[in-house]
Amino acid sequence: MRERTPLTHKILRQLPNLKLIASTGAKNASIDSRAAAELGITVTATGYESTATIEFTWALRVASPRGPPRRSFSKSTEYRQRIARLCIRRSYAFFLRVQRRRSYTVYASPGAAEAYRATGKFPDGSVLVKEVQTTSTAVMTTGTVSHVDRLKGRFITVKDSKNSHPDNKLWGNGWGWSWFDADNQVKTTSKDFRTDCLGCHVPAKTTDWIYVSGYPGLKK
Repeated sequence: MRERTPLTHKILRQLPNLKLIASTGAKNASIDSRAAAELGITVTATGYESTATIEFTWALRVASPRGPPRRSFSKSTEYRQRIARLCIRRSYAFFLRVQRRRSYTVYASPGAAEAYRATGKFPDGSVLVKEVQTTSTAVMTTGTVSHVDRLKGRFITVKDSKNSHPDNKLWGNGWGWSWFDADNQVKTTSKDFRTDCLGCHVPAKTTDWIYVSGYPGLKK
């Protein structure tokens, strides 16, 4: 597509098989990010430190069991197929390295976990904090060891089932959303939860936007 081709909700809705929009440089501002998040479409750009590159994201789509339809490759040349295989190998190696770099520690405010185990819901005012740290990995006499290296930042969410802040772009869908960099834990860098946060939580929509399956403490 052209650099500033507007991708509106109307257009995105007509593309049911679209799962990924990737662009080089900064994110295409003409993409309706809110609509993309609602439709389960991942929007990524190489200009952001926290998002994968075009090669990485596309190769994962190609390699996934539910990748692009077979007919998409009906006219592919041998050269393009070689490039695709190369991208996949490099991307999975990159993917494995990325997975080793992060450590996540999740905290919940007093009573939040107990209430969830009892009712399956977080009570209003519940605070969830996900601490993100980089890690270092080394081969030692006891085996390969990874350890926490540096605090990168914290995701903080506050339960608000009444959506009591309708005019605040950091509140909505039953939560208050924010990310705080490690070097500035007073002011969030998040601007709009729909474009900055919601896209990553779409797969967890049925569990109140929280990946509860990853938190053993929430299981009954």
